[in-house]
Order: sequence, then C-alpha cells, then structure tokens
Amino acid sequence: MDLIAGTAHTMRSAKRGTLLLVGLGLCVVGQLVILVKLDYSRGWVEWLTVNQALSRPASRSLGGLQWTPDAYMGAPTLEPLRALVRTSCPEVSATAAASCLAALFARRFPHGDPPVEFFAARYDPAVDLAIHLQGKPGHCVTRSGLIAAALLASGFSARVVQLKDIDGSIGHNAVEVWEPPHGWVFLDPSYFMSIDGEPGSVPAAADLLGEAQVHWKWEPLAAAAAIGALARPEIAQTRHHWALIYPDPWLYTRVGTQAAPWPFRGRFVVVGGSLGLGPAQTVLRWTIPIGILGWVAVAGFVAAAAFRRRRSRLTAGALPWTPSADAFSTAARHAAE
Repeated sequence: MDLIAGTAHTMRSAKRGTLLLVGLGLCVVGQLVILVKLDYSRGWVEWLTVNQALSRPASRSLGGLQWTPDAYMGAPTLEPLRALVRTSCPEVSATAAASCLAALFARRFPHGDPPVEFFAARYDPAVDLAIHLQGKPGHCVTRSGLIAAALLASGFSARVVQLKDIDGSIGHNAVEVWEPPHGWVFLDPSYFMSIDGEPGSVPAAADLLGEAQVHWKWEPLAAAAAIGALARPEIAQTRHHWALIYPDPWLYTRVGTQAAPWPFRGRFVVVGGSLGLGPAQTVLRWTIPIGILGWVAVAGFVAAAAFRRRRSRLTAGALPWTPSADAFSTAARHAAE
C-alpha cells in the first residue's frame, strides 16, 4: 500500500509539474512575441568607456560591431545605393562622398518624419532611398542611415552614430567615415554640424573627453539649404553630456548576419553613458531569462518525477510475491470446508 500511495503521489506531482511547465513555456513565448514586435526596443546593448572606444584608433571595429565594406560591396540589394554614389558622387575619399550625398539629399527631399526608419522590421534601404528621392521627407535617421549604407556598398567604411544626451532630453543621428590616416571622422548630414579640431580628423568620441579645443560648430548657411531655416538647432546650442550609440550596420544595410542573438534585432554599442531601454524592454529583459530558468527548473523536476515513477514500477515488478495474513486465513477456511 505504501508503494501504491507513493506512486500516486509522484504521478500527481508530475502532473502539476507538467502543467506548470506548459504555463511557463507559454509565458516565455508570449514575452518573446511582445519583444519581437518592439521595433525600437529590440537592441542587444554593449557598453564601452570612452577610453575603450579611442584605444584602437586604427580599428574599424568597436565592441561586437565592425564596419569593413567587403560584405557590402557585392550585395545586389544595395545596388541602387551603389549606383547613386557612382553616378552622382564619384568621389575619391569617404569624406567627400559623404558630403556630396548630404548635399544631394538636402536638395532632393525635405526635412521631416519619414514613413519608416531603419529600426523597423520592414525597412529596406533600396526602397527607402527610392521614396525619399521621390520627395518623401526624412530626418537625421534617414539621412545618416542611407549615407552609411551607400558608402559601405561603394567600398568606403562608414557607420551611423547616435548622439544622445544622457538625461534623455535630446538626441541626433550623424555619420562617421573612415578616412586614413585620421581614422574615424564625424560628419552631420542633417544640420551640417562638425567638431572643431584639425579638419577632417576628429571622431565623435573625442568630444566626450571634454578637451577644450573640441567643441561643436554649426554651418548655418548649409543647414538653411538643407532644412530651409537659419535657426540654430537645439543640439548645437550648448555643450551636452553625450552618450554615443553605434547601431548594428545590419539595421541600415540589411546585408549579412545580425550581430545580436535572437530575438534581438540589432546590437548597439554605447560609449560614454547609458541607454534607457524603456519600461517594456526592461521588464522583458528580466522576465524572459527568469521564465527560461524557471522552465528549465520545472522541466528538471518533471524529468526527476518521471524517473522516480519508472524506478518504482521496476522495483515493484522485481519484488517476490509474499502471501499476506489474510491470504493464509482464506486458504485455511477453504481447507476446513
């Protein structure tokens, strides 16, 4: 009887564990689905200090990201961007090509909110280029993403850099291009801001060091040609405490392999600050691993219960049969009759 009762208890525990396992699995799947739908939150974030970012001035990689053009030069999906550079901006240097594209975009489409940004799942750089050349508006994300993708497709190393005030009040997207012998050089294709210093030799990360000779300067006439106003942009009005965010080049090229593990859409390298992920992703980043660990723990419990149940059955089948006292009494009655 003890064996039977123990087996029944084990079966009930295994059933409860199975139900809990299914519930946790559905919870994790639901959380992953929610995360997949968050275009602006699907970022795998890596943090670096400013010194780490500037420690390898001759490198075209940063953290887990790299911006060598080899993978993009032959990509057929980027041929429209490559053709634009070839026909409209056949420059011999990355800086000149980027400046040419910035001026071209300033003439071809107005400053404004675009139909889609490169963070979205449905983004296609060739389609995005076509609609903007037809006159659809675009802001700093549009211009920097298209220029970086066009330069990579044309054999130049280029990357998008996002400037974000650490208090979250202001942000901007620009471009850095690889220009030997200087390395990365900051260019702004939207407001035509640049960083003072030796011309064409200063990366955005240099501004984070707070050096006295490095400060933002603004070209009002060029900006007026681009956005139709002489008003000084808020981002250039005062010196801010920046964090630099480098998005995965896959986001604006859609070529190659994503640098972030599934289900995250892109890796972001943050330099000199932190990146607010938003309450939804913050919760998901904690609950998804907790849910997965819980699922593994419950799965182990269910497996252990199944093993105990199987062992009990094997043990019960191996025991010799021993007649009980009741069996002896019944046999004695039959003999007396």
